[in-house]
Amino acid sequence: MDDLLDVPLPEARPPEDPDEWLFDTSMAINEATDVPEAARRALQVLLDLVLCDAGSVLYGDPNANDLTFIAAAGPSATKLAGLKVPIERSVAGFCHRTGWGLVVKEAYEDPKFMRDVDEFTGYQTRSILAAPIRTTEGAIYGCVELLNPQSDFQEWMLDAAQNIATILAGYIHSQLMGDD
Repeated sequence: MDDLLDVPLPEARPPEDPDEWLFDTSMAINEATDVPEAARRALQVLLDLVLCDAGSVLYGDPNANDLTFIAAAGPSATKLAGLKVPIERSVAGFCHRTGWGLVVKEAYEDPKFMRDVDEFTGYQTRSILAAPIRTTEGAIYGCVELLNPQSDFQEWMLDAAQNIATILAGYIHSQLMGDD
């Protein structure tokens, strides 16, 4: 039984062929039948790549006052369905407002971190990677968040999350505009 403790955890690594990975991911997201399914697909791709405890996709139109969880994975995912967080008081909201991706290494030390969600779910967020769901034209539709990686978040992870979030933004934009 002690041998099980010596099994190394898989390491997060950037894709061997980033262009092929992005193409395949784009195809998978764009084959979704609706926005929540596209969000779930995008989130799953990121969780498979980055190896962290949890993640979510929060949606809000460019003029929203809050963001709504439309996809989540991890220990408290079911509690997050439909939950709203204010744009003015959250890491996701900051990401949505500014259009900037960011990594928060110590969530409870960051003034942008909204503890209410952890208190509601019983999950403890230690670190966050957040990427805006922003089209190449600049329209922002929310934020993708990854929580508590197996090791520290790295720059390539933020780049990957931003690329996936941009693909998701294009899908959302086309759905809103009626471009099937």
